[in-house]
Amino acid sequence: GGAHDASPNPRRQALEVISRALSPTGRAFAQELLDERLTRAGLKPEDRRLAAELIYGVIRRLGTLDAALAAYSARPIEELDAVVRQVLRLGLYQMLFLEHIPAHAAVDESVRLARATGKARATGFVNAVLRAVARDLQFLPAPDASRPRHSFALTPGRAVLFGKAVLPPPTDAPAWFGAVYSFPKLLVARWLGRYGASRTRELCDLANEPAPIFARPNTLKTTLDGLADALRAEGIESAPSPSGRTLRLASGVQPGRLKAFAQGLFQVQDDSSAAVAEFLGAQPGEMVLDLCAAPGGKTCHIAERMQRQGQIIAVDDSARRLERVAENMKRLDLPIIAIVESEGAAFAHQNRNRFHRVLLDAPCSNTGVLRRRVEARWRFSSAALCELVKQQRALLESALAAVKPGGVLVYSTCSLEPEENGELVRAVLRGRAEFRLDAEEQILPARNGGDGIYMSRIARA
Repeated sequence: GGAHDASPNPRRQALEVISRALSPTGRAFAQELLDERLTRAGLKPEDRRLAAELIYGVIRRLGTLDAALAAYSARPIEELDAVVRQVLRLGLYQMLFLEHIPAHAAVDESVRLARATGKARATGFVNAVLRAVARDLQFLPAPDASRPRHSFALTPGRAVLFGKAVLPPPTDAPAWFGAVYSFPKLLVARWLGRYGASRTRELCDLANEPAPIFARPNTLKTTLDGLADALRAEGIESAPSPSGRTLRLASGVQPGRLKAFAQGLFQVQDDSSAAVAEFLGAQPGEMVLDLCAAPGGKTCHIAERMQRQGQIIAVDDSARRLERVAENMKRLDLPIIAIVESEGAAFAHQNRNRFHRVLLDAPCSNTGVLRRRVEARWRFSSAALCELVKQQRALLESALAAVKPGGVLVYSTCSLEPEENGELVRAVLRGRAEFRLDAEEQILPARNGGDGIYMSRIARA
């Protein structure tokens, strides 16, 4: 907590969350930081919405904002004071993406924010940079194709044209994509090589959209149609997802405030994530281990499919996150779940040959859920990926030991990167004759569907 936790200024709250989420030493997620701060600040609903829009929008569009600011700032963006840099990003985001805020108001609010955060000496610089940008902007229905370094789409049906080149040359595809769609050059280069330009553009577009809200029915209490009726009775319209697993709710709905949620009729869970329990195929009466269980969406889905018969051991090394598992199992009425605070690899080694089925939903780079984990793209690097693969390999090797002869393990991630997925699974299984890869599936993010996930099912002889 700090002196400004209770500030009624949504821009100030946004600045604090963005600074922490993008801190080189921080690992917190923007959504968690936002929930904590807004609860303490007690902002009005419209100010909460503005703060959330600024936080998610600035972090998503960081690469685009910095590319434009670099063209108008006399000083390199990376050399600016960290707070001044965030103030400029917030101001430019409002000018480009928030049509209801006039440019002059965005500039004035940014100058006030710089002064309020102790950067009074930088107010002239902030004012000069943002006013220079404002004088140079034109908005168009579509990008000006004849000026690919000056113009790009902001949202469907709305593009911007700058008076000077703000983008790299299109001949440098990873750099141009990275600036237009706001992605690290490394990640874009990987996707371009793997998927090609058209699919990469689609993945980037999706990652810059607000995350959809899905409700998975608790099949012990209702059906998909029954849940839709219950939601409609509360004034909430929904539509079945293409998979038939979940209902998609309108943006802005707060599921936790609904009676149907309190009654345990549904769990908020991404549509692709809801495929994992089906892939695991746990049966009533079995012993199941969920090795990285928090916050418990998959754990509870498994328990529902087991019809409350058998036992699930839900393991996680975070006591705080395990509280979410406990809340969900109580609300959904799933008493067969036992919660254990432990490091996953150690628990698996201590319980060798014990479980019919094991789920290892491993920590990963989150490249399949970038519309939800907005800061994850800026944490992606070759070194970070290498460290994650080491951690995932150690967890998977340990998890295999907990599988009974004749049992099954499902390894899953919310990553699109082969090193974390199929390549890792095959490397671990090499030389382990008693295990075989039974099936695997990579789901890519979809506009009318869920996030990107990977699943592999490993059978023990």
